[in-house]
Amino acid sequence: MATGSKFADALKPRVAVRVGLSGQVGVVEIQNMMMTVKGATAGLWDTHFRVGGAAGTDLTVKDCPKLSGKVNPNCVAASLMLHLTPDSSGYFENVWMWTADQTQVDIYVGRGMLIESKGPTWLWGTSVEHCILY
Repeated sequence: MATGSKFADALKPRVAVRVGLSGQVGVVEIQNMMMTVKGATAGLWDTHFRVGGAAGTDLTVKDCPKLSGKVNPNCVAASLMLHLTPDSSGYFENVWMWTADQTQVDIYVGRGMLIESKGPTWLWGTSVEHCILY
């Protein structure tokens, strides 16, 4: 769970989960893992990103009521869910990136998936929902 002061500056977004460093080569398998954030933050297969809505996230209907008439800074939850950098590549199956909306909450996530990869990238059954820009 991405939480704390390191994730609180919208002008300096931080990575919650990083797989490898620039120049590294290898194989990684991620399965049945949920990644989320808690409270206001700046910031595969069978892997799901759910931002907000769950108990303990401080991003529930009580914390971020729908249509409050203004943007609550405590409900600005993430800047980007997944970034495939220029040197990355991968196979992504059944990956779902979702900003919670089922309980009628106002949670703000800037971006879903940014793909800058110059290498092969396969997306199979992949979805991004309810982000502000893309």
